Parts: sequence; structure tokens; C-alpha cells
Amino acid sequence: MIMKRTHQLLGEIALLLGLGSSPLAAQKAVEPAAFELRLVQSESSLRDVNQRLDARTGLPRALYHQGYHLRPDEPEQMARQYLHDHLATLGLNGGDLDQLQLHAVRPSLSGTTVRLRQFLQDLPVIGAEISIHYDRENRVDFVMNGFRYGLTLASAKATKTAAFARQLLIERAQINGPLIHEETSLAVLDLAGEARLVHHLVLISNDPIGEWEAYVDAQTGQIHKLEDISCYYHDHQRSISPANPAAPPHLQVHGPGRAIGPQTQSSPHASNN
Repeated sequence: MIMKRTHQLLGEIALLLGLGSSPLAAQKAVEPAAFELRLVQSESSLRDVNQRLDARTGLPRALYHQGYHLRPDEPEQMARQYLHDHLATLGLNGGDLDQLQLHAVRPSLSGTTVRLRQFLQDLPVIGAEISIHYDRENRVDFVMNGFRYGLTLASAKATKTAAFARQLLIERAQINGPLIHEETSLAVLDLAGEARLVHHLVLISNDPIGEWEAYVDAQTGQIHKLEDISCYYHDHQRSISPANPAAPPHLQVHGPGRAIGPQTQSSPHASNN
């Protein structure tokens, strides 16, 4: 009875909010601006019974239903237990493990997820980490392997400054007026197997509206990526008509924004990236 009443209440709330014919359906991608540079790096994979394999290397990108029991310890050490005991499976060596630093620990009702991020010369490798989830009985049931193999960074010294990279991005994106927010950091980009030292920038502007993420080579000044990573709402030209009498009113907001997920971060500096 309680469940039935709950469902009725949810339905009534949805109707009040105009979600009966929700505009939150799949949205078309926003057409990129002429100055944007998308970084496309395709990685094909093959699905096996309990794993997904990289089509090029044959190494696992994901492992499912592992059922491997871990000795109780701190979350990071438990994750490293698994990695140490499965070096051959993952194509890793002891030196590779030294490149991994704790990024986040997320406990949940199903267990704990530990994320270890890859670093070269104390700089994060963009998009490179290994995530391990173990259940409440300390059994590993899922591993996501984003490790970048065989990367070596010739030098961690930038010859192009962060200020240079920032100005280059502002000019390329034709940004006018003050910025709402900006972030700049040095990082390593895996560019088709070659490690490149880059300035990783995120600039949020009102003119043009966007959250511009860029990778600018810290040694050559080349822009490897410039992309608006904002999320946009589209109404697909919905209008109130006899065929669509319940179309909700528009709520327009000026300016870019970020969508924050419900996951709890393990530290103030941890992110979903």
C-alpha cells in the first residue's frame, strides 16, 4: 500500500513539473564552433566472457566477476594487493605500480571503489587510471584498466609558459571580457603512444558562452585539443499546440554551468575526471 501511494505521489509530482512528456529525452550534440579542435583517439576492444580486451594489445581494459579475496587492510593497500597478485594478467610490472598514486576512495552500500591515477615525473597522465571495486566481503568484482603502457616523458620542464597557453586559448576561442573561472595545470597527454607535456586549461566564459578545455603542448605550443565541454539544454522547438498541449514552459538561464554528480568525493581535491 505504501509503495503504491509512493508511486502515485511520484506520478503527480512528474505531472506538476511537466515531465509527463519530458524534454529530457536524448539530446542532439551541439555543433562545434569552427575554432574547436576535437581530440579523437579511438581504442577498439573485444568482449570476452568476463573481460573486455584492447584489440591492439590484447590486454584487459575491464575485468568482471573476479571473485578474488583480499586481505583486510586500508583501501589503497587492498587495491595494490590485487594489482601485485595480477601483474601478468594486466601486463604490468613493479615499475608500473610505482607510477600509480591514490586518487579517490568511494565507499558505498555495495563495497568500495579505489581509483589509482598514473603519474609520470610527478605529473598526472590525462585519463589514465586503474579503478578497483571490492564488495563488503573483500572480494574484487570489477576492475577498470586505463593504464597507459610504455610511456616515457623526456622532460617535465615546460618551454612554453602557462600564460602563453592561456593567451593562445583566449585568442583561438575569441574570448571577450572577464573569465568566470579558470584552471591551469601541467599534465602528460598520451598522444598515440607518445607522452607529451601539456598545459591543461579550463576557461569558462560568457562571450562566447562555453567551458573551454584545452591541451596546449608545453614545449611546442601546439594546441592538441580545444573543446567546449559544457552541457546544453535543447527543446527541439517544442511548442504548445493541440497536438502537444502539455509542453512545459521554458526556463532560460544565461551563462555556462557544471553538472555535479551525486557521488561523494573522498577528498576536497578529488574529481570525477
